[in-house]
Amino acid sequence: MAPAVVAALLPNLDHATLVTSIHVSPLTLLRIRATFLLYAVVVLASSVYQQGVYWYGYFTEWTWLGIILYFASAVFNSHTYVSKPNALELFNARSYWITYINWCLYSLPAAYVYIVTFIFWALLFSPFGNTPYSLCNGRMNVSQHALNSVFMLIELCLGRVPLPPALVIPYVAVALVYLGLTFVYHDNTGYWSYGFLDTANHLAYAWYLGVIGGFVVVYFIVVGIHWGRDRRRARLELAPIMVSRGKADGAGAA
Repeated sequence: MAPAVVAALLPNLDHATLVTSIHVSPLTLLRIRATFLLYAVVVLASSVYQQGVYWYGYFTEWTWLGIILYFASAVFNSHTYVSKPNALELFNARSYWITYINWCLYSLPAAYVYIVTFIFWALLFSPFGNTPYSLCNGRMNVSQHALNSVFMLIELCLGRVPLPPALVIPYVAVALVYLGLTFVYHDNTGYWSYGFLDTANHLAYAWYLGVIGGFVVVYFIVVGIHWGRDRRRARLELAPIMVSRGKADGAGAA
């Protein structure tokens, strides 16, 4: 029953969109994704080392974890596609839930990164002083709050993964789980991860509703960007670069 419900909400996924590009070969795409994955692991590990057990209180870390999980799956899929001639058949033989999880792993950081980047640079960043949001921590701040969006923008431009509206459901669900954990973080540390989440603020719970509403708006903006990307490529008849026996044999155009 559950797969039937999910299938009714989501279109069929062309697995080739997970591992091909119109701009670069599948092997080059694999190398780019592997580089991003390695960098993301180093960044998150460094941040967890600095913050300790309470790293989970910050949505920035959640977003980087999402980036790691997506690129780990993308690297696995790309490597399978490059190395195995029957890769697409193997993908098509997967359980629907495996396909759905792969798709979800893309949908989460695909929109979260822009929220993190905007909130940090517009609301939290302070160029002066010795705070976590100042220039004193510039390298980590740029990595966590700028390169996150750069990585997903490159994936958006090079990749072909579609972003359907129905995946807003797990996207919002994860955001709600995070908001719940901010109360756990506050109970354990006495601090709120972000000042605007402080329930002592006037109309505090309206802020929470606003946060979720903002998440939904950003998601559908990103859905529209993906739709425009895919429609433009279809109109220009831009073909993805495929592989045959480990060699790229397609052609693409920018």
